[in-house]
Amino acid sequence: MSFMEERLKRQIKKGEVIFQDGKPGQSMFIVLEGQVEISKMLGDQKTILAKLGAGSIFGEMAIIDSQPRSATATAATNTILLEISREMFRSRLEDIPKWLQAFYAIIVERLRTATKNQSILLTRGAGRQVVNLLAILARQEEPDAQGKVILPWEKSVFSIAFYIGLNDERVNDMVNKIVTLSLGKSDRRENIGRVFIAENPEKLYQFAEYCRERYLVEAGHAKGMSEQFRFEDTQEMELLQVLEEITSEEGAVEDFPAATLEKRLQDRFKKSFKVYQPIIESFSQSGLLDSFHPEGSEPAFRINNRDLLKEKLKKIQLLAELRDLEKKINE
Repeated sequence: MSFMEERLKRQIKKGEVIFQDGKPGQSMFIVLEGQVEISKMLGDQKTILAKLGAGSIFGEMAIIDSQPRSATATAATNTILLEISREMFRSRLEDIPKWLQAFYAIIVERLRTATKNQSILLTRGAGRQVVNLLAILARQEEPDAQGKVILPWEKSVFSIAFYIGLNDERVNDMVNKIVTLSLGKSDRRENIGRVFIAENPEKLYQFAEYCRERYLVEAGHAKGMSEQFRFEDTQEMELLQVLEEITSEEGAVEDFPAATLEKRLQDRFKKSFKVYQPIIESFSQSGLLDSFHPEGSEPAFRINNRDLLKEKLKKIQLLAELRDLEKKINE
């Protein structure tokens, strides 16, 4: 090593922060010995993005585009670094053609955008990913005589943490949350220790599939949810909810005044009855609902197909439950 390089060496003790996320960056680093941990706070949780060993370079983006650090670097062991300042780097960069300097700047900008997008997706989607991977692990096991699937807790947590790049503590917390949401149960087994029990595996699998689709849509890898998880028409959902109220209150009575439906919709959702007319027409075409005007009476509606109504209501209830679970798993 040259005299100049010896002057650039830095001895870093284990646990020492080399630079902090969001702070200005003046140098880039090369790991000569030891290991450096690159991490970022996602929400209130620390997430390890990478562990770098000898020969690795980090912190280079800040000295090219002068933007704040995009992550925190910490010495995971006693470490020796080579620190290259912005001034030294730029003095060398002057020997490179201007077009190549511009090329480097573009690459750095794209890397920063990718890092930012990844952080957003991890923050919003980590819970979904944990649920999905837990379901994948459960599918690999044979159910017991009662149809339950039992997974070793620590091994499952470690596997999930490895696959999605989160620390064990955060994954452990999320699996605990999955238990509190009644998607599983925590227990202990002799010779295994703590276990996760999926007492209703199909419920877990369904929620995992919903989480997978939601994550793919948010990441831009899918245009929308599949039919089983899609209910995009708000007016249809509102109309179905009011129809359920009316038919439940009326018991076995199939007919009810049109004015009753109109008033319920306006009172509950504060919308003009006209916005629901296209949905009412579609319900008439499907055979679910019919309108008629008895002689001497006011206009009325009739439920022609209660089974179809129940089917649509069941889907609404399922989606409401899945959305509530998703919200709680990501809190």
